[in-house]
Amino acid sequence: MSEVCFVEVTPHDGNTAKWKDITINTGAAQSTLQDIKLPEFAGCYSYQEESRTESSCNNRFIYWRAANDILELVEVSLDVNLIGNHVRLRFQHSPILRDLSIHETQDRVFILIATVSSVHRLVFPHPRKLGRIDVFTTQHSQFKLPSVFFDASVAAMRDTTSYHVLNHTTIGVPLPHTACLWLTQNHDAVFVLASSIGSVLVVSMASPENGGKVNSFELRRTSVMSRLWSGLVPSVIRGNPEGYEMALALVSHFMEKDWLVFALCKDLHLRIWSYQQQECLMAASVLEHCGESTSNISYHSSGVKPCLKKAVGSSGTNIYLGVFLNFPSQSQFCIFQPVVLSTQYHLAHVSTLFAPECDLVDFCVSSTHLWTLWLNATSDAVIRFTGIDSENDRSQTPGWTAVLLQPSVGSDVRLKLGYLDPREAYLAEIFQQERFTTSIIAKAISIYRKTLDTTHLGDAVVSVDNLMEEVTNVVENEIRLQAVESELSDQEYLELQLDCWEKFFSYCLQYHEVAYNIIRDSLLQNMYSVLRPCDSLEHLLFSNPSECTPKVFLNNSVINSDVELSANLLVLLDCLKLTQSYLTDEITTSFEQELFHLQPPEVLAREVVNDLISAGTQEKPLLSELECRLHTSTGILQALNALLKEVDLGQKKTEELSWENDDMDVRSQQLNSFFTSASGRSVIVRTLHQLAKLRFSHCRDLLLLQHLILSLGDKSGLSFEQSEKVRTETLPLTSIFTQAYYIVMWLTEAECTPVEASALEGGLRQLTLLDITEDPMTPRSQKSGVPEAKTIIELFLREQGGTQARQMLAKQQFPEENPTVWGSLLPMLVENLACLIWPISTNFFFPEFLLTHCQYLPLQEYVRLLQGWCEWNNCSRQFLLANCYLNMGEPLKAVDLFSQASEGVAREDFLRYKLLQASEDASTESLVVQYYLKVVQLLECFGLYDCIVTIATNALTAAEKDDPNIPTLWSLIFKYQLELGRNEEAYTAMTSNPDISRRKDCLRQFLVVLCERKQLKALVEFPYIDMQEDLITILESRARASDLLAHNYYDLLYSFHIQCNNFRRGASTMYEYAMRLGREVVGTQALMKQAWCYLTALSCLRLVDPKFAWIVKPVPSNKLMDSEAAHGMSPKRTSDGEEILNKSIKRRIEVLELADIKREYDLVHSRLQLIQKDPNSVHTAAVPLSASETVALLVGGGLFDAAIHVCQAFDLSLAPVFEGLASRCVSLMHQSTRNVNEDFESAETWEWLAENEITDTQCVSDPSGQRQAWLLLQSYLDRYEKSGITTYHRCVATRLLALGAVLPTWFQNSYKKHNIAELLMLYVMYDLVSEAAELAVEYIDAILGHGKEYFGLKHALHGTAPPVWMPHNVFDHILAALSESRSGLVLTQVEKMMQHKLDQYYQLLARASEAKATLIGQLPPSSTLISPLMETT
Repeated sequence: MSEVCFVEVTPHDGNTAKWKDITINTGAAQSTLQDIKLPEFAGCYSYQEESRTESSCNNRFIYWRAANDILELVEVSLDVNLIGNHVRLRFQHSPILRDLSIHETQDRVFILIATVSSVHRLVFPHPRKLGRIDVFTTQHSQFKLPSVFFDASVAAMRDTTSYHVLNHTTIGVPLPHTACLWLTQNHDAVFVLASSIGSVLVVSMASPENGGKVNSFELRRTSVMSRLWSGLVPSVIRGNPEGYEMALALVSHFMEKDWLVFALCKDLHLRIWSYQQQECLMAASVLEHCGESTSNISYHSSGVKPCLKKAVGSSGTNIYLGVFLNFPSQSQFCIFQPVVLSTQYHLAHVSTLFAPECDLVDFCVSSTHLWTLWLNATSDAVIRFTGIDSENDRSQTPGWTAVLLQPSVGSDVRLKLGYLDPREAYLAEIFQQERFTTSIIAKAISIYRKTLDTTHLGDAVVSVDNLMEEVTNVVENEIRLQAVESELSDQEYLELQLDCWEKFFSYCLQYHEVAYNIIRDSLLQNMYSVLRPCDSLEHLLFSNPSECTPKVFLNNSVINSDVELSANLLVLLDCLKLTQSYLTDEITTSFEQELFHLQPPEVLAREVVNDLISAGTQEKPLLSELECRLHTSTGILQALNALLKEVDLGQKKTEELSWENDDMDVRSQQLNSFFTSASGRSVIVRTLHQLAKLRFSHCRDLLLLQHLILSLGDKSGLSFEQSEKVRTETLPLTSIFTQAYYIVMWLTEAECTPVEASALEGGLRQLTLLDITEDPMTPRSQKSGVPEAKTIIELFLREQGGTQARQMLAKQQFPEENPTVWGSLLPMLVENLACLIWPISTNFFFPEFLLTHCQYLPLQEYVRLLQGWCEWNNCSRQFLLANCYLNMGEPLKAVDLFSQASEGVAREDFLRYKLLQASEDASTESLVVQYYLKVVQLLECFGLYDCIVTIATNALTAAEKDDPNIPTLWSLIFKYQLELGRNEEAYTAMTSNPDISRRKDCLRQFLVVLCERKQLKALVEFPYIDMQEDLITILESRARASDLLAHNYYDLLYSFHIQCNNFRRGASTMYEYAMRLGREVVGTQALMKQAWCYLTALSCLRLVDPKFAWIVKPVPSNKLMDSEAAHGMSPKRTSDGEEILNKSIKRRIEVLELADIKREYDLVHSRLQLIQKDPNSVHTAAVPLSASETVALLVGGGLFDAAIHVCQAFDLSLAPVFEGLASRCVSLMHQSTRNVNEDFESAETWEWLAENEITDTQCVSDPSGQRQAWLLLQSYLDRYEKSGITTYHRCVATRLLALGAVLPTWFQNSYKKHNIAELLMLYVMYDLVSEAAELAVEYIDAILGHGKEYFGLKHALHGTAPPVWMPHNVFDHILAALSESRSGLVLTQVEKMMQHKLDQYYQLLARASEAKATLIGQLPPSSTLISPLMETT
């Protein structure tokens, strides 16, 4: 039976190996290397696995390659990434003997190496001493451990206890050519070296703890006679050839408390040597068990030499020896088992296995199987294995099972060109994942440069991007050089491109073939392969139906012990093989290309079948052969359904899985680190690729076969019902599976795109808005030092995909109690990974993963390949694709896809439960609205306002009438229409909002935005139906809360009131604006604006009916609590500290009329006058000034008219005005006194004089400033001093006298007429007694009738005239002051003169009184005559 049970997998972790080179010089001569040529060899050692889950020894091994004097050691772990795991040892001038040996103890790893001139024992720490794997972490892809070679150094290699130099310095002494090595229980290293003359040298090296002492001895024959016989008798007489005891191969084994050395000698005898006894224990001919035809044939030196291998049974006691014998007629393997019978060793023959007709490369023996590696006639590697207990005859070679090796790289890229540019197509093939190593491509570049004789561009190419650029440059250079020679048409230029690229591709192929040949160039390539067992379907598809019987597959899980199904499957497989034999590479390549361009598989299959039928010849009639084979089956449809069921990966219950990690049980911990290293992931990815490619080919062939069956019609042997079932059920299902496996195959080859850290963070923020987040226990590893993933599947496996696949594996039932890694766990893990990316299921983990890791381009291509045929998660994919378009800068496409994806929110799990997290009873309409709201949140991140309006409008269309999200949608439309500057649409959305509170919020935002944009005219033109009060309230609150310098809502509010003909509210608005300007804003402009506001308020009130021309003065809120604050009482809490709720505040209402506003305007206007005259910062202070303060400033600025106006408006005394003007007059008078001969009057004097109103006559009479000032003062006294009141005269006189000035004549005359007594008293008060006396004398003269008109007297003292008033008290004060003053003769004379005048007055008074009495007819006593006159006067 020829069947395939194993498949080769070549891992490639994508890392450039960093070798640690160490040179060991043992002192051998350089000629030693030329004296002996040893074959290259390679091998592997796997660590003993432990039951502990945290052990770092599981799935860990060391492999080596040796060529001449170079040994490469590489340690690989499939569970954890290793650091410093590549070591290259160069034993200078000492070729390495085959084979090295690796041993492990509790804490160390020993590597024993023998060369032709030395033996070496390398000691490294055991992996368990270098760290353990944390089973509780979920990011083993980021976890690293040091390799056992991490600390390898030259010093350790050259330690005297680690090596020993052999004594082969004598010329002519043969060198060893083979060896066997072992480590004793005491850690002593034993090296057995065989030479070409038959001698066997044993070198023992004590353990490092014992100083590494070296002992050596030679194994000799067992008896003295045999040695004498061989020494004295010639070999011709003895009948033995020269050197017949030369050991061709050596192996060792510990048996019966002794180390035994098994040697396959040149005479094809198998000899057993005892290490302890140092003698040969047994010698037996291998030819005795080779059959009759070869029993008398001796060994020939030509061809492959005989080989000897050993294997130890599972119990550790049984040993098997495998011997390969190469005879001219046929090669064969003999399997022996050494046994001890009566203390004598014997060879028990187990089996003889005849080899196929190939060249043996290497083989190994296990306790059950024999594994061989061959080269066929075309030098391609072939691996076969068979059981060691089977007996075969010589003429046949059944029983060998072939291993499917990795196919060679295809050379015809032109078939895959399709619509691609040659450069793009060839670069894709060259740099396809794991196709060529970087060293191979670099060598091809180097040889390509040399053939072109161009400038050397550099050999050190590290990154793939640089390497791709190098390839493009060298090929494009050749194209340009060849195109210069002549002008080429488009077709000729295309052919030239193809030729150049194909030439370079052929170089890569040649180097790849050389590198892949394990015989010629196995050392320098960092490559290794593993063999994995086939699954049930692979076992069926790789079998040869013509050589199988139905009973062979009864144990297959696909057949499940059904003999009839097994027979039908064989027929179906035979038909598939027949169909496949008619398919060429061009057909299969074209089929895949058309699938990539979204052509339906059924259409493609129909076209291929038509071509096959039309191309059929008489020699190969396809339909007739197929008809014959179909008639041998009675249940071809049953077999077809069985195969389709097996390829359906959607049967796994992935819906029970989630991204959340539950508490891991023991099994989960055991599998947590399973195949998590870069190498382990590469094995899984390559296995998945093989699975997908095989099943895709199988589904494609099934599809073609079904079309062929349908084309046969009745000749197919199917009934009409069966044919219809094929046409309507199995054929469409096969078509879907074909496309699904094509997607899986494409995913294993598609490269992931590099993503910046900033893009990852941005994507994470977007997903957070959508409530789509990764598992917090599995953070992304792209930020760490883990090598970047090359393909999408590798990235998926490294992140959440690997975690989920292992969780699925932990929940599965294993087929056996103790599952093996390669037999059960790996296939199940690969199948779980395939289920996670299987497109035709409800599982949506993989597309979601692509989105979370910002793989936008691969996700777009993935969705494109699924469109049109995959009905599963269609809307969810559209949602993800829309996210891709958003991040790729295509928002319009994204909006269309978001709208289309809304159709699946109710039926697709991802949209309903993951995105919306909706309950089961939610209606479809409500889910659609929630979905659109999620989309809006996403669009807000990108600032796509127009798209948000579209999405919100769609949501309103889909929403129910009573949906609670309708106000939110209208608010969104309003908000972003407003952002877009569409005021009309925003107003419409605002008025359409059914929620009053939201509508008010929108109105507030509408006002604010339009105000900020200075679109005030547009703002007041909207009707605001049913929202006018809200508008006013909002504007008032905004106006009172906003900064007057930044925003001016008062003007807008005033405009709105005027627009509505509400003049009173407009006046109130302007008054409040003016009031705030006075309190909060500093500057001339603020004062001007304040004055304008007062004038505007006055104008508005004048337009109102006088009965309603009033407003209520707004009271600031901070003044409402002044009384409480004054008493130390909190406005929010009681004296006990309890909070006061809903405290009622008594507001004080103050009504303002036109006059009140006018007065405030006057104050502001006065300040503006002051600023205009003197722009001093004091005048522009923000604190409002009182009327008295304003008057003081006006007087100080010389604005006396304005000051008088303010005083009259606020009913203030004009005294400050007269005092100030008097002071200025005195000042001018003093200036004139000091500058008699100069023009002292400055422009400033005339400026303030010009600000005050003076009559023309006064201005013309005297043009001097001093005179004008006195005239102004005189005019004020005349104008504002009321009759009978001398308040202002007194103020002026007091000021003048206080300043030491002489009262002007005109002032004295005026004062005399108004109040002579007050003037006299002021003279007395300011010590002007002489002036007072003289004035008193003048007044007495006036009473006596001399100049009465100067004192405002109408009558003099006369008996018939009315009484005249006489200020006797003042006179008394004057006389007293005169009498007290003895300062001079003048005052004495004045006193006498005044007393004389008084005497005259009294005499005249007496006469007048008598005359008066006579006139009225009464004569009272003389004592009473004077009193009435005095009182009346």
